[in-house]
Amino acid sequence: MPIPKTSDAELIDYLRSLGLCEGHHVLVHSRLLSLGVLERGVASVFDALVAAVGDTGTVCVPAFNLYMPEGFVFDPASTPPQGMGSLTNFVWDRGGWTRSACPINSHLCIGAKAHLMNDVSGTVSLGEGCDFQQFLDHGFHLLMLGLTYNEGASYMHYVEYCARSPYRTTLQLPRKRRDADGVVRDIWVDYYGRPSADMDDNNRRRAYLENYNAVEKVLTDRKLLTRRDCAFGYSTYAAIRTVHDTAMEMLREDPYAMVLENREEP
Repeated sequence: MPIPKTSDAELIDYLRSLGLCEGHHVLVHSRLLSLGVLERGVASVFDALVAAVGDTGTVCVPAFNLYMPEGFVFDPASTPPQGMGSLTNFVWDRGGWTRSACPINSHLCIGAKAHLMNDVSGTVSLGEGCDFQQFLDHGFHLLMLGLTYNEGASYMHYVEYCARSPYRTTLQLPRKRRDADGVVRDIWVDYYGRPSADMDDNNRRRAYLENYNAVEKVLTDRKLLTRRDCAFGYSTYAAIRTVHDTAMEMLREDPYAMVLENREEP
């Protein structure tokens, strides 16, 4: 069976059918294989996103560095994102972006509100003043391009912080960062993550597993997001404020609404 092809024109129409339009500010998580064979590869996706939001919009992609060796010096200007996929790699190589200074959960942004990343201190990964709060406060949308919330909606970790989810805890992680003045500084980064014990034995001891698709389902049932099928799977689009408020409502009713008990825990 041949792999479906998606032309540039079809891709732009697809994004518009999801709801992207002039002036939107979009945080994009993507799995481009889901879109089939693209006319110009990843360049087709980037150009379609920029065309959809126009000169007054913004496109942001994750640029995380989650597992760096001890003593590694993070430089926002020169440290490539780690394992973030082909769209992030394309944006990185293209240049012209503004990157936040967080050594763990940074983002690359291009467009009208890219300057917001300069307002992030970089000492908070998940918490007050982090990248995700900027996206919430400034009217961004969340585009899950060819993947589900379980597979890539890292914004949900910020929701867990806001709800003080009981299966996560406040952590301070030591990092080294080279700042714009060229000086390498030792900093502590605030994080809201799983307890250290969850990380033992190659993560097999995790008490709970993420179930962010539960939020996606509620959003779908309430018609609060747009969903469109693609070559392999589907994409969704929703206002981050809507996603945030819906998830917070769920967590107020049940603090464990976004996880499942790990029944394979040793």
